[in-house]
Amino acid sequence: MAAAKKNKKNGLIQYFEDSYSEIRKVQWPTKNTAVRLTFLVLGFVFAVAILIGILDFIFGTGYRALLDVAPEQSLPSVQTTDGEVQTVTTPEIDEDGVPIIDVGTLSSDGVATVEVGGEDAPATDSPETTTPEAAGEEPAPEESST
Repeated sequence: MAAAKKNKKNGLIQYFEDSYSEIRKVQWPTKNTAVRLTFLVLGFVFAVAILIGILDFIFGTGYRALLDVAPEQSLPSVQTTDGEVQTVTTPEIDEDGVPIIDVGTLSSDGVATVEVGGEDAPATDSPETTTPEAAGEEPAPEESST
């Protein structure tokens, strides 16, 4: 047991002696060489950063141009209580960037009342509503009284 412990100690000491011997063989660069290579590396890093910035600008500009020429998404339509079909407009945005949308409940006759806007929204005589047919759903079957 003592011999194994001694070999471990010798092995560890041998490792450090070999490492020190190898480090002494290294030919270290002079101060001028180290400074020159440091500036060379910094130059390449700066050049790559400029290149990435230019590519980002080009791709960002192209992406925004594609968004500008893309067709507008169609907005959903709603049917008002008087039967007129209107297109839903984009709701107002509050100071936190959250859309102001007040949604009512579904009435017993299957008509949902939806109010879009906030306190500053223009007042209307009747709120905008939608029926299952306008929403692309099938209407509930009517009960027959027989």
